[in-house]
Amino acid sequence: MGVDGMNVQSGRHDTGVPVWNDKYSAVGTASSGLTCVPIKNITGPVLMSPQTDTEHELAEILVESLNLEDIAAGEIDPEAPLFNTGLGLDSIDALELSLAISKRYGFQLRSDNEENQRIFASLRALTAHVQQHKTV
Repeated sequence: MGVDGMNVQSGRHDTGVPVWNDKYSAVGTASSGLTCVPIKNITGPVLMSPQTDTEHELAEILVESLNLEDIAAGEIDPEAPLFNTGLGLDSIDALELSLAISKRYGFQLRSDNEENQRIFASLRALTAHVQQHKTV
């Protein structure tokens, strides 16, 4: 049992949603363990937006092409930044991901595109761009 009798043994309800209430939230990952912290101490959203099937497919490509061993495709918040504070990707990762997307979806993401900051802002933004431009 966690704080105020909250069950954080599994950290998740049967629905896969992290355990939380209006006072406390279970934060962490399955590998690092979960901790109950007061909601007031949490910055940012408590719950991740659900991924669409298309976002999950692209998340799998991202995890596989970048060899992200510590994260599962389903753990990537579709609205979180891909770079810096989000997944922590860098410019080399962007090139590798662009190549994987090109091979899978039949169009090129160019490094000189002025829209790259918007395109690679999040998994959701990248998925929308891929959906608009894919040829395969």
